[in-house]
Amino acid sequence: LSAATVDCLLVAAGRRANVEGLGLESAGIAYTSKAIQVDENLRTTAPHIWASGDCNGLYQFSHIAEVQSRTVLQNILLPIARAPEYAGIPWATFTDPELAHLGLTEAEADAQGLTYRVYRQPFSLVDRAIVEQEDSGMIKLIATPGGKILGAHILGSGAADLLNEIVVAK
Repeated sequence: LSAATVDCLLVAAGRRANVEGLGLESAGIAYTSKAIQVDENLRTTAPHIWASGDCNGLYQFSHIAEVQSRTVLQNILLPIARAPEYAGIPWATFTDPELAHLGLTEAEADAQGLTYRVYRQPFSLVDRAIVEQEDSGMIKLIATPGGKILGAHILGSGAADLLNEIVVAK
C-alpha cells in the first residue's frame, strides 16, 4: 500500500437503531441492532404498534419518514391496511457534493422492461456552476422516448435544490 494525501476522509460505518431502554421486548416487538422489524404496512410484530422513519431501517431519509408517518396514521385511523407509496418521493444525501434522487434508476427501468433514454448534463457545462466554481458533478435524467421522466439523479453542489424543479416536471 502507498500513502496518499487527502483533504478529507468520510467513513460510513452504517446506522444503528436507537432502541435501547424502550422496552421493545416486553411489548413483543422484534428488532435488531439496525432496525425495528415491520411488515409492508409498517406494523411491528406487536399488532397495535407501527414504526416509521429511520427506526425501521427501510429508507433513512426525512422525505420517506414523512410518507411513512402519513401511512401509519391512515392505518391507525382507517379500517384498511396500506403500504407506503415510495414512487415519486425524492431524497437527498447532504454530503459534499450533494446527491439527490427521484424515481427509477436504469437498473430498475431495465427490470421493469421499460424503454427509456438517458440524458446526462455535466455541471461543467452549466453556467451557474461555472460562475460559482462548483462545476464538478452531473445531472442524469431517465425518460421514456416520449419525454416522461422516469428518474433523475444529481450529484453536485445544490443537488437537492435542483431536484425540486424535476419533481415539479415529473
